Amino acid sequence: QKHQKSFAIIVPPSPFVVPTGWEWTHTAPFEGPSVIASVIKGLGYPLKLIDLRDDFNPENAGNKIKGFNYIGITCYEDSFPFQRKIIELCKKENPETIIILGGPLVTSVPELLMKNTLADYAVIGEGELTLIELADYLAGNKYSQKVHEIDGLAWKDQTGKVIINKPRQQMESLDAIPFQDLSVWERFNGEKIPEIYLSTTRGCPHACSFCYRAMPKYREKSVEKVKEEIKYLSKYNFKHAWINDLTFNVDDNRSLHLLDEAFSAY
Repeated sequence: QKHQKSFAIIVPPSPFVVPTGWEWTHTAPFEGPSVIASVIKGLGYPLKLIDLRDDFNPENAGNKIKGFNYIGITCYEDSFPFQRKIIELCKKENPETIIILGGPLVTSVPELLMKNTLADYAVIGEGELTLIELADYLAGNKYSQKVHEIDGLAWKDQTGKVIINKPRQQMESLDAIPFQDLSVWERFNGEKIPEIYLSTTRGCPHACSFCYRAMPKYREKSVEKVKEEIKYLSKYNFKHAWINDLTFNVDDNRSLHLLDEAFSAY
């Protein structure tokens, strides 16, 4: 099925200053938006990723934010002022545009962000399944779940009250996650992508008092899945892979097996 309504994903800049030689961490394709792009395109929606990491002034977004029915905004911990302003600009451009938040910051404090921005919805926690159900609802599918039935979703009712649905259980199988769609990052224009981000696990089995665990249940991609993913992404000729796992070595035997079987061949 193909949909006429269009999606955009906005990636905001970060004020975090990286050490010399680590500048690529601000330019490499982020994994979260790349996976969500695969989900949206797989649902049949035209999609554009708007990479705003090079400019701290949201006013300069200009024509980049025009003409979309749905705009998803990635919410990282250090870019809230930019997020709030770009949402305001999107709504000023077209009040009918649906704004959907996702990412670690809104997952940590969904009510705070929803109350202090003009966003319409927020995906809390893992976004793949919640976004699929939300897109189904927004498309007007008569068989879709009602908005209050979608687990892992925050939304505003007609009075502007923020409602947070019950949490979504974490995905059981990470092998169901689609591969990253790195083609949406226009800064590379079809050229080689030298560095990528890649996760082989999600969550953490520990309970440190200083850490906010958005995904407390630890799960692993199969070694076979990781091997397939690396082979798929190798078409971009990457030379460096940053492993996003919170606890890569929680299982030493699995980590060594992964390095031997999945990474050594490439």
